[in-house]
Amino acid sequence: MDYQKIKREISGLCTAQLARYPAAQAIDLLKLLFQGEFGPGHLIADSTKSKRLLAKELSGCRPAADFIEPIGFGFNRLHLGAMDGIGLCLDTFHRIFELSALSQHGTTEGFAHKVAALKELCRENVLPFDEDEIGRLYSQSPGLFRHSAAFRAAHNPAYRVVKQEYCRHIALLARIDAAISQNARTIVAIDGDAASGKTTLGGILRDIYGCNVLHMDHFFLQTAQRTKERLAQPGGNVDYERFKNEALSPLLAQRPFAYRPYDCQIWDFADE
Repeated sequence: MDYQKIKREISGLCTAQLARYPAAQAIDLLKLLFQGEFGPGHLIADSTKSKRLLAKELSGCRPAADFIEPIGFGFNRLHLGAMDGIGLCLDTFHRIFELSALSQHGTTEGFAHKVAALKELCRENVLPFDEDEIGRLYSQSPGLFRHSAAFRAAHNPAYRVVKQEYCRHIALLARIDAAISQNARTIVAIDGDAASGKTTLGGILRDIYGCNVLHMDHFFLQTAQRTKERLAQPGGNVDYERFKNEALSPLLAQRPFAYRPYDCQIWDFADE
């Protein structure tokens, strides 16, 4: 992303931030940009302790108007005070926060460019702060930004920063959580056109829930099965008979199973 595009995005983000949080100070804008560059910005050393802290905060936070607050550059804040109406369970909420923290993102250089744009916007009077104050705060604590006392007193922030890609699927995750809470076992089927994101979504669900993912690509037709009549059928390029016998039937019967994925690169079965 070029500098002028970064500057325009920061201008919009900071203007929206000041409208939403009138008590925000210069340090709060630096924190916003730090989160947009590095995400959660800290390592979760103890997952159990982190989840316990989240539960404690959830029980004591004030109600929030909305759950998702975009903060730019691929990240959102999820406000704990709006969790009740969303339907996410604590484990899922914490897991997407944990995955966001574990991911590698952001650079010192990238953050420095954002700070430079912020200072320029202050110098141009687009934002109501002094660029020297921005520079001083940045040099004093380049990675340890806390909300200002004024911000905390007026707005009582209680949120977690997570990657935007998880937030796109909040409604789906809530439905899955509801199904898991009501059933001993939950099976999710994902359908869609080619290159529509099925594999990506399957990977996200695997990472969040620790589940198995079965790819229909593993059940493509073998060469001898690729007749004109078969390929004319909806979904006919998949060996659904083999999928039923080797995967679906034992899955529904809760029996262990294994299969050999068909590899279209070698036109043969790969290892089991």
